[in-house]
Amino acid sequence: MTGRAQWNRRDGMHRTEPGSPVATTATAPAGSTWLSIPWIAILALTATFHFYRGVPVDGWIFAALAAALTADLVRKSRPGPAPVVSGHLREPARTRPWLVGGALLAVATVVWAVLLWAPQASIGIPAVVGMVGIIMLLLAWPDPTPDPSPAVRSHAAEAAPAGRRRRVRRAAFWWAGVLFFLCVWELGTYFIDRFAPTDEGTYPPLTDLLAPLFVDGSSRWFMTALWLLACAALLRVVRRT
Repeated sequence: MTGRAQWNRRDGMHRTEPGSPVATTATAPAGSTWLSIPWIAILALTATFHFYRGVPVDGWIFAALAAALTADLVRKSRPGPAPVVSGHLREPARTRPWLVGGALLAVATVVWAVLLWAPQASIGIPAVVGMVGIIMLLLAWPDPTPDPSPAVRSHAAEAAPAGRRRRVRRAAFWWAGVLFFLCVWELGTYFIDRFAPTDEGTYPPLTDLLAPLFVDGSSRWFMTALWLLACAALLRVVRRT
């Protein structure tokens, strides 16, 4: 009958005639545990290692990351309804670009001032860097998408180009490779310093190699600007995807 909502038993969603959108419900799938559990185990092992070597600050950082991944895994594993309008998932509210740009400019100004003029031994620099890291993590954290009807899934697949998915996956592999290299370097440095004879040369840690870039005034300006530009580029990618 025209204009009257009907119930489709096969996909469990309300349907209406064209031109009359009705909010319906889709069920979110359970999270994929086999992809998250290895990362949680690695972070927990790294936290334990830092506690063992006597650096509790680093240990708490990795333990907090493991706890965040665990909470996200539990959240994604709980099925829940999601509103669907006219056969499409309801889009989240978008913030005005000028408001986002103004907020980012204000945060970047504060971060710039602290990193350039705060004493290197003060608590301000690690506090600001940690704050920016938490903000970036919250903005880029993936939101579990519900599993709607086949029509909605096909529309979402068409809306997301295959090239973009390949670029994101390729970037993920490259970043994983960089992190793996850093972890192997630091782990090797620790064991070499611990078990090598004292009169033999050892590999320096990365902090000793990178420290000169942040001591001089001009290089400190350049590295701070480069870091802020990298954060802005990541935010631009997140907003576009």
